[in-house]
Amino acid sequence: MKEQTIYKNTVVSFMSSAQLKIIDCIYGEFLITEPILIRLITSKTCIRLKGVYQHGISGFLSFTPPVTRFDHSLGAMLLVRLLHGSLEEQIAALLHDISHTAFSHVSDHLFPSEISYHERMKETYVFSTSLPEILEEFNFDTHRIIEETNFGLLERPSPHLCADRTDYGLRDCYAFGYLSIDDIRYIINNLAVKDNYIVCLKEDVAILFGKYYAKADENVWSNPFFQGLYEVTSTVIKEALKLNIVEEKDLFLEDQQFWEKIKTCSDQKLKSLIDLVENFKNVSVDSENFDFKVPFKVRTIDPDVLVEDKMVSLSQINNDYRLMMEVYRKEKLSAGGRYEFLWKSEEKKGKPYRVPAPIYIQNTLDWVSKLLDDENCFSTSNEFPLNFEKKILQKIFKRYFRFYAHIYHSHLKELEYMNEDRHFNTCF
Repeated sequence: MKEQTIYKNTVVSFMSSAQLKIIDCIYGEFLITEPILIRLITSKTCIRLKGVYQHGISGFLSFTPPVTRFDHSLGAMLLVRLLHGSLEEQIAALLHDISHTAFSHVSDHLFPSEISYHERMKETYVFSTSLPEILEEFNFDTHRIIEETNFGLLERPSPHLCADRTDYGLRDCYAFGYLSIDDIRYIINNLAVKDNYIVCLKEDVAILFGKYYAKADENVWSNPFFQGLYEVTSTVIKEALKLNIVEEKDLFLEDQQFWEKIKTCSDQKLKSLIDLVENFKNVSVDSENFDFKVPFKVRTIDPDVLVEDKMVSLSQINNDYRLMMEVYRKEKLSAGGRYEFLWKSEEKKGKPYRVPAPIYIQNTLDWVSKLLDDENCFSTSNEFPLNFEKKILQKIFKRYFRFYAHIYHSHLKELEYMNEDRHFNTCF
């Protein structure tokens, strides 16, 4: 849709000993004069992130544009700055990804856990560097700085916007060619802060960003090809660790340094795995016959929009967007807990299977429509068939009741926002 983007990495240069100029492809030019920011940005620890690709092994092998953790870290800082965040929060934004390892999220395949490896290692890593000394010199508390939940502009739970999520979303959508620089500037110029949340001033801005954020997830972040590549790369690293070719501390080298160290091996099995990574061609998805399983983390956003000075999620005011995201996330029809409703086709034999909630609802409506047109069920000239109530009517009401259960469980907030919750309750 967009012309091919040539991504340019963030450039940092001294204008004088007290002034640092940043040129960023997303936010433009900035002059940094705060001594603490200058010291941190030019520290050896931050500079390491120039050699760590945002998309891990995918970026290292040039499957994806050369976005780095340094670009993203400065970007998050600049966005907080644009939104008039405090100096402390700008520092927290700059350092939020400081503990990312070589090949970024490949380490999550290497050491699987509900909490990302770089998050688990953050405190240990930071206190092994010069950062605490620099922060203490300027009277900042290192423990407070590295705890992202202290800073609402920097970090919010998904699917809210925050500087971290917004920067990598915009940066990647630009780098992948999904959004033009004019699109990016339009979005940035229509961001504001309400109650320490990042909000969109216009509904169309939220839709534009949300739509292409999901596209980036589908094509890159959650793409089975790249997840497969990550998994094979993690297998290489596991073997290298087992053979003592690298140590766990080496994960905090730059991508190139780390990979070159692994390639010094003489083990033939490991050499074959390295060759497989460097010549990675294809991956197929099969839930029954597979070589490895990978967890898929589907990412979507539901930007908050400012409506009459109130903060409202986009999905509450735009039904099309809500449905689009439900279908993409394959949101199941559920009433919470173990109450998941599976679809069973009346025409085809086989086990019930999961479909996205909107598809389940549409399938039901289509099925009921066919029944109403079927003279054998709803005859216009004869009596109702035997067991009509049990075989047909009860089944219709059973499926319709599932709609209500799902709406109560998953969409009560939308009903309350529309002041329709009491009306909805009269159905019982």
